[in-house]
Amino acid sequence: MKNKKEHCCQKLTKEINRSKIFLLYIKNLREYGIRILDGGTSFQSVYYCPWCGAKLPHSLRNEWFDTLDSMGFDDPREQDIPLDYKSDAWWRKKY
Repeated sequence: MKNKKEHCCQKLTKEINRSKIFLLYIKNLREYGIRILDGGTSFQSVYYCPWCGAKLPHSLRNEWFDTLDSMGFDDPREQDIPLDYKSDAWWRKKY
């Protein structure tokens, strides 16, 4: 695996790792967002770091679903998908 930092700046990394924070990072989809406190899982996507202003990497949501669909998984959130696709391992091998 390449030796890259997890996020664009240490402040963002610190805030995402806090347990009671409004920021959200979905590793397997490489998505950043702000939680919407409606009792559900809603969030607003974030495209730039709130602290350093760096452009965040694009989401891999479509690629994740398309890849799993091509592997025969039509409902990957409910099916037993390969372990790499439950984390960032699948895309870290590619990028």
